[in-house]
Amino acid sequence: LVMERERLHADLTRDLAEEAVRIVKLPKSGGVVTREGKLRRRTRDARIRRYFYGPDGDLCPQQKVIDYHEIFVVRAGGGPQAPLSALPIGATSSHDPLRLETVPLDTSLLHSVLAVSTATTKAEVLSCPVAGFVIVAGVQLDAQRIELLAPCSGPLPGKYLILGSDKYVE
Repeated sequence: LVMERERLHADLTRDLAEEAVRIVKLPKSGGVVTREGKLRRRTRDARIRRYFYGPDGDLCPQQKVIDYHEIFVVRAGGGPQAPLSALPIGATSSHDPLRLETVPLDTSLLHSVLAVSTATTKAEVLSCPVAGFVIVAGVQLDAQRIELLAPCSGPLPGKYLILGSDKYVE
């Protein structure tokens, strides 16, 4: 389903023409109001806090320190993409939005929200379910360790962690 986005509908229809997928475009319902970015950020932060601390703030997330070589942090999309208008005439982009890129350990991971995949290999990451989420609470570059805030104790259910664009700072 695509709602109110003409270009996204056209791109999906073009890219998935050979797949057994039907793309349906829906108009926006009357009375729908677009929320401002500031409100969306506050709402997202409140949901992340609720996930880790519970609806009443009575839960206590667990801090875990893990050697970075024991886990694999990956990102889908493989980095920035030049706009199609920047390519030479007739050229097509080689950017694959589903390509997984391994993320090196650095301080840019700090406060990132990571999804914990149940995949056992890198090839399965995009098709396996997510078991939950963790927050990067610290990065120890010299010791090659990462500190994670998890909603429960015990080992992580998977070794593949998926990096998105969300950050959460308490």
